[in-house]
Amino acid sequence: MLGSDVTALAVVRAAYHLGVSSVVVDNRSGVATASRLAHADVHAALPTAELVPRIRELAERAPSSLLATSDVWLRAIVAHRAELSVSGMDILHPDNARLEICLDKSRFAAWCEQNWLPAPRPYAVTADSSPHGDRSVAFPVLVRPAEAEHSRLVATAPKAVEVRRRKTWRNVWTAIGAWARCPSSGNRCSGGDCSSSRSARPSPRPR
Repeated sequence: MLGSDVTALAVVRAAYHLGVSSVVVDNRSGVATASRLAHADVHAALPTAELVPRIRELAERAPSSLLATSDVWLRAIVAHRAELSVSGMDILHPDNARLEICLDKSRFAAWCEQNWLPAPRPYAVTADSSPHGDRSVAFPVLVRPAEAEHSRLVATAPKAVEVRRRKTWRNVWTAIGAWARCPSSGNRCSGGDCSSSRSARPSPRPR
């Protein structure tokens, strides 16, 4: 198990009831590392890339499957899939091409539109843009970074902000723009995406 958040804890519990033992690997202690149902293998302050040899070592001890519970660890799988696969473990995630679509909100929104799936309408904006006067934005909207590494976000950085009215849009966007430009925030985009809380109807499927 790569990651030790509450999702990892849920998987650990489900695995236990199925008679499957779990090893929780992470570079920080989360709620799952305290579970008596799993063995915790925590290496504080080590980058995810430097934990790949340790993950391989654990997998070589017995037939193993690999599951990640956060975007950070999913990106580690994308970057090191070939190396991880050498150990013979089953990676319980789609191939890299599909993972990369799911890890990028803008690409995922485009994929939904291309495949006629209803999804919130996305608006492409950056920290330096001035979307306040854009009348095409349909409120309420949810503002989020297009791609973020949650393990390195500063305490004041919001994961998402809901904006319900146009008159509050400027203040929220100014605050998020300042956060997005913060070098220590871990944010990997210069601003973010906002998407309407209403699901957009997909274009009619061609007959």
